[in-house]
Amino acid sequence: MRDQSGACICPPGSGLDHNGDCINCPAVKGMKVDERGRCVCDLERGMVVDERGNCICPVEFGYVLDRRGYCVKSDQPPPPECVVDSDCPDNRYCEQKSNTCQDPCGIKRCGINAFCNATNHRAICQCISGYSGDPEVLCSKSKNSKPLPSNFF
Repeated sequence: MRDQSGACICPPGSGLDHNGDCINCPAVKGMKVDERGRCVCDLERGMVVDERGNCICPVEFGYVLDRRGYCVKSDQPPPPECVVDSDCPDNRYCEQKSNTCQDPCGIKRCGINAFCNATNHRAICQCISGYSGDPEVLCSKSKNSKPLPSNFF
């Protein structure tokens, strides 16, 4: 629907998006229609915009959504990020002292000419391409390998 000047007029519960189109603006998802008719994150209720542009209640910082739809600081400590490795992505492990997901390669030292690859929650050392040996200690140039370009590293 358009007004006399051609501007979009959105139905109740809707607001303009960044392209000027009417979109649903659900309060239950922390959104509101501002004074310009735009659908925006309701920061006054404690909501924040995350790195993907979503309007969220920052539960990872100990906030919870109350019955009225406001983000409030919880009396309870925030839940741990993890308890077991399977709570974390495949390339992270659960650090038991802090209950946070950490990079296993951050605590692993690989040998010379080797690199660390985090998989299945573990740090695995591997020889770089064209090298073989014990990646925990030393990888030597393979006999049948071609030399790596000087700008490889």
